[in-house]
Amino acid sequence: MDRLPAGIHSTTWPAFVERFGASVHRREQLAKLEEALRLLREAGCRRVFVGGSFVTTKSEPADVDVAWDMTGVDADVLDAIFFDFANERAAQKRRFGGEFVRVPARGGNSVRPPE
Repeated sequence: MDRLPAGIHSTTWPAFVERFGASVHRREQLAKLEEALRLLREAGCRRVFVGGSFVTTKSEPADVDVAWDMTGVDADVLDAIFFDFANERAAQKRRFGGEFVRVPARGGNSVRPPE
């Protein structure tokens, strides 16, 4: 797996899985990430930014760091876990294997949530 140059890189979910799903550990993380992305999409999220060690050449990243674009998201539809910041987002880490922060659209690697 080659390193990505710095910046924002748009991709599709299948291409993202192909690039970053090189091991059983990573594929397990991707399965949890996919669940979170589906919930975000159902609430209207159209863009997320994946960062941290998951988008590096590290063979077994500890977690997946995700920022999600709030534009168009219906907070009443979105699972409350995305607003649970207790114990450094412990519930998010348990369920999705990472942390999810809401931000304006900027930074990280952009992945369209799966349809």
